[in-house]
Order: sequence, then C-alpha cells, then structure tokens
Amino acid sequence: MSTRGVIARKDGDGFIGRYHHWDSYPSGLGQTLYQWAHQMPRQKMLRFLLDEHPAGWSTIVGTDLSLTPGCVEINDPNRHCQICGMAVWEHYRQYYGKDGRPPLPERFAHIPESICLLTDHSPECKVLPTDNRPQCYCHGDRHESIDDVVTHQNAASIGCEYAYVFDDSGRTMTILSSYHTNSHKMIGMFGMGDPEAVWRQIDVIDLDGTEPDWKDLNARA
Repeated sequence: MSTRGVIARKDGDGFIGRYHHWDSYPSGLGQTLYQWAHQMPRQKMLRFLLDEHPAGWSTIVGTDLSLTPGCVEINDPNRHCQICGMAVWEHYRQYYGKDGRPPLPERFAHIPESICLLTDHSPECKVLPTDNRPQCYCHGDRHESIDDVVTHQNAASIGCEYAYVFDDSGRTMTILSSYHTNSHKMIGMFGMGDPEAVWRQIDVIDLDGTEPDWKDLNARA
C-alpha cells in the first residue's frame, strides 16, 4: 500500500533524505533497510539511496538489490499480454488510429462502438526479469530530474508517515513516526499530510545487533 516514508541521514536535531512511496511501515521499508545494511557497506548503501537517485523512490521493498535501479511501469501500453501476446494497448478501442497506431482491425469491426475492451479478457502484462529492480523515479520508465530533498520540516506535510534516519557512522537506524498534535497517528493521502504534525521516536535499531520484531514495531508506531 502507498504508505509514504523517508530514507534519511541525521541532520542536527532533524533529518534530510529522500522520499519513498510504497510500503514504508517498519515491516516493509524498515526491514528492507535493515537487510540491505547487512548486504553492502552502509555508507555505500546511503550514497546509493540518497545521493545517486535524487528524485527519490517508488519502492525498494521486495526488490533485488543486484539489479540496476529504474522505475517500472507495469501498465505501460506497449507491454505485451501474457494471455494472448498482444500489446496491452491493442486490447482497447481508444488506442487505435491515434499517436501513429494503425486503424481498428476488421476482426473487431463487429463490436459495438460503446464497448472499449475488444478482447474476451483484460490484459495481464508479461512479467519481465527487470520488474523486480529497485524502483527510483530518476531512471527506467520515469526520468524525473528534480532534487527531491525531504526533511523533518516538510516530510509530514507531503504525507510521510515514517522516517528511517541513519547516524553518521551507519551503525544505527532511528525509526520515527508522524503524529497529529492531538496525538493521533497521521495518515497521509494523495501526497498530502499535516504540516503541523510532529515526529516521535519509535525505536533506535542497532544495525549490528539482533534483528527486531518488525510487526511489533508496526503496532508500536
């Protein structure tokens, strides 16, 4: 689900980092960051996540760290259907004869104009090996060039519910959660949150210690 979060470095009493869109609760993004911190040098990991991909992340959760990062548009109309082999766009009337595409084939001429889906099935996109790569917003199917800096001051206002803040040594990861001033948990929606929300510390994870109970951290947050 689109639980928004921040991957960040400590910056004085606050943090500065990059946006992360999907599954940013502790058992999603938190667990992934903990695991990645044991698969590569931590400073290299932070450079990778925060410096080399300045537009932020769609998701790194459940992805393969060995693959080259890049956004994946599963519903790209040019992708082919694994049921029939046709391109996704070929299943729909509205794409024919537009943007240089061919006119509607004769085999679909009998279908009433009020019907958009021309096949007896909705397309199911073929899954490609690269679909499991870490998905940033600056490479792959998206090429956003913005330097999307997220801080403790603006993160909650854009809907971020969690922040994962690494210390300078990369040995600890502090988990923060955003709350309304009435002490209720803030839930971000459609890129909007509460600019008055405050950040509360949920836990400080020793990255050299025992892996925490992520579901317990979900409940505590």
